[in-house]
Amino acid sequence: MRNIFVVQKKSPPNSGRGRIRALVMTDKEWSCLLSKQLSDSQKNMDMAERKRFEEESRKKLSKEMANTWDNTVINLRKRRLELRRERAAKLEADRRQRYLQTRKEEVDESLKIREEAKERIRKGQDNYRNLISSVRFAEVLKQREEQMKFNKSLREIEDQKEFEYAESVRKDVKEFLDEQCKQKMCLEEEKRRLFAESQQQFDQSFAQREQYIKKKLEQEREDNIHIHRETLQEEENARIEAEKKRQHVMNDVIENRKMIEEQAKIKRLEEEEEDNAIRIHAATKKRIARLRKNKELEMHEKAQERRKNISDQLHSEAAEIEERENRILMRAIADREAREEKIQAKKKEYKEILLQEVKEAHQNHLKQKEEKYKKEEEESKWNMIQRFKQQEELEKFNKETQLEKIRKMQLNKCTWDVQCAENIAAAIERYQDVSAVQRAADWWKDEDKHFLDYSEELLKQSRESGRPLLPILRVIEAYKKENNLCKPPPQHKIWKSKVPIDSTPTVTAETQTKKKTCKCTEKCEN
Repeated sequence: MRNIFVVQKKSPPNSGRGRIRALVMTDKEWSCLLSKQLSDSQKNMDMAERKRFEEESRKKLSKEMANTWDNTVINLRKRRLELRRERAAKLEADRRQRYLQTRKEEVDESLKIREEAKERIRKGQDNYRNLISSVRFAEVLKQREEQMKFNKSLREIEDQKEFEYAESVRKDVKEFLDEQCKQKMCLEEEKRRLFAESQQQFDQSFAQREQYIKKKLEQEREDNIHIHRETLQEEENARIEAEKKRQHVMNDVIENRKMIEEQAKIKRLEEEEEDNAIRIHAATKKRIARLRKNKELEMHEKAQERRKNISDQLHSEAAEIEERENRILMRAIADREAREEKIQAKKKEYKEILLQEVKEAHQNHLKQKEEKYKKEEEESKWNMIQRFKQQEELEKFNKETQLEKIRKMQLNKCTWDVQCAENIAAAIERYQDVSAVQRAADWWKDEDKHFLDYSEELLKQSRESGRPLLPILRVIEAYKKENNLCKPPPQHKIWKSKVPIDSTPTVTAETQTKKKTCKCTEKCEN
């Protein structure tokens, strides 16, 4: 291995700038050096590759881990950007949705307004007004029929109530008569019972009185016997006493004869006393007889008074029974009068309620009639105003069209070219009129279809609600006849011919003008 210097061709030989040092090696040296260099570089490359792979794997892992973290700057920025984009997209979508919704609402509103305007224009026409008036008339007929049914049912209810009331009155009368019969029977039974009781009491009282009289007479007889015995005993005692006294006196007189003179005065006194005793005894006998007679009179008076008390008691009991019967009778009469007053009050109250209901129904009917008249007046005013407006617009349109025709006629007088142009324009206008007529015919067909559909809908509603269909059907039939919508009647066999009546071809001025107008319109179209 040696060092050599090489000189470049363009550089001067004496200058040191052109010399280049080069290292010259043999093949063996070069192979050894190259192998050593290759091994070292390979090692370095492997190490570098390993480091790079580790760094990349570490970066990838850190990125993957960082993707799961929410608090990193990049992720926070990404989230903010995504949220901003989502918010902007949402706002844009909402704005677009609102715009579409508003457009849809505007279109729907405009369609709705157009339909309402068409409906109002249609309903402002005579046929629709006739149809609506027929529906109202059918509704009135329905209400009238319902009112008649209601009146009939009300009459039936009133008849039923009157029948029930009559049945209840008849039942009450029957019960009252039965009750009166029962009361009479009870009173008669009570009278019989009281009469039997009073008869029994009378019999008992008479029996008791007879027993009492018998007992009293027996007692009086016993008392008289006892009094007689007592009087006899008293007389006997008085006689015995007098005899004793007399015997004593006699004994005294006998024993004291010696003292007669001395006791003459005493004897005289004794005799007087004896006479007085005899007189007292006679007076006592008279007094006892008088007392017995007075006692008999007193007993007789007491018996008469007892009889009188018994008769008074019987009379008072009979008067009480009669008074009780009178009270029962008066109470029954008062109850019957109160019941009749209640029945009359119920009748009066029921009549007042019926009158009040009839008055209220009449007032409601008058109110409904007045409201109906007001509505009809308002509708007639509105229709009159609409007709006036339509008439004014029609007059204005007629004036404008008349002025336009006059102006066209004046312009047609100017020149032939202008006249030709006007003829062409007139032909075009006629064509437009024909197309307008065709459109009007189509529109009339649509209007007829709409009217028939509307009438079918009203018929369906009327059938569902139970309104009469005859007024609506009449209006529909009149509309069909007016607009030639009815099926033509079948022709007779004589009129059924395949050959037309005017089969000869004729050329008139009208056909020529029609041909000219058709040619003009074709030229204009071309």
